[in-house]
Amino acid sequence: EGGRLRLRIDDDLVAADVSWPLDEIPGLSGRYFAGTFKIRLAIDDGASTVAIEEGVSATGRRLSRSLRRRLGLRLEAALHRRFEAELRSIESLDVRQGRIWIRWISP
Repeated sequence: EGGRLRLRIDDDLVAADVSWPLDEIPGLSGRYFAGTFKIRLAIDDGASTVAIEEGVSATGRRLSRSLRRRLGLRLEAALHRRFEAELRSIESLDVRQGRIWIRWISP
């Protein structure tokens, strides 16, 4: 699996600094993506949405929509693995005005 992920809030988006192996993408085996994504992240009624609004490599190259979509699916899976228990207890999550707003499920 491997890779690194660091998240921070940037206005209404989550900025994710990533370094990931691209072995699962045909033609890119043995290579890594290093760069930053701007992500729209939300949870509503327990269903999460991760949409990469922008992706820029460490060398400043913008990512294609197709590669953003594939990496976005991988990012969503990584977030689910890392925060699985926490996600089950969140009713809604929204990123607005530089803050994360969370509504927890009532016991």
